[in-house]
Amino acid sequence: MSLSNYKLPHYIFVVFPLAAIITAKTIWDLLETGRGLRFFKIAQPVIALLLMVAVGVLLFVSFSPAPWFLLVLTLIGLSLIVYYSLFHKENYSKVVMVSLIAAITVNFALSTYDSPTLLKYQAGSVAGKELKTMENKPPVYSYHVISHGLDFYSGEVAPLLSIEQLAKRPGGLIFTIPQGLAKIEAQGIDYEIVRTYNEFHVTELTMGFLNPSTREKAMDQRYLIRLVESK
Repeated sequence: MSLSNYKLPHYIFVVFPLAAIITAKTIWDLLETGRGLRFFKIAQPVIALLLMVAVGVLLFVSFSPAPWFLLVLTLIGLSLIVYYSLFHKENYSKVVMVSLIAAITVNFALSTYDSPTLLKYQAGSVAGKELKTMENKPPVYSYHVISHGLDFYSGEVAPLLSIEQLAKRPGGLIFTIPQGLAKIEAQGIDYEIVRTYNEFHVTELTMGFLNPSTREKAMDQRYLIRLVESK
């Protein structure tokens, strides 16, 4: 799973029980026997600090500005990690508490801010939410793209049509991609753009997307168009 470019958090849920057992046994052996303890007393604080730096970059560089309470939480978590790493002599604190604080801080920040922010770049999901609240909504179709997010958040399935079928749906709303829009234009079908959405596969993050100055180049577009009856 770690070699796959396409990842979702729930893919690893099945291994959590086994991982918990192995982790608990490893920690017990470390604290009881002391074998390898020196390495982990150094490695865990270093990993924890790197995680805090990474989440700080996401919060205050990639997707700035983050809410103020996340800044406070990050500073508290960082302070506790430094405190337990440098001023606590107990092995348990240096190995377990440092890791626990980092895990709680990072996961809270990711789940409350980073993940919801990333979802704004899933065009199908954004369009689906807007369509669900649209008044006097005409039929919605898809062309040249299948978006499960569009279907889920709109509460209905947008049938995938061919170019011939599109020509017979004046007044309908079409969710499509740039290539689809080009084919519609080539067929001489009249339309008007209702909205243009930014699109990025948020499960395949890249440095180009995480960097705000290059994000526009890393993203694709999706279009919601309305077919206009030919005059």
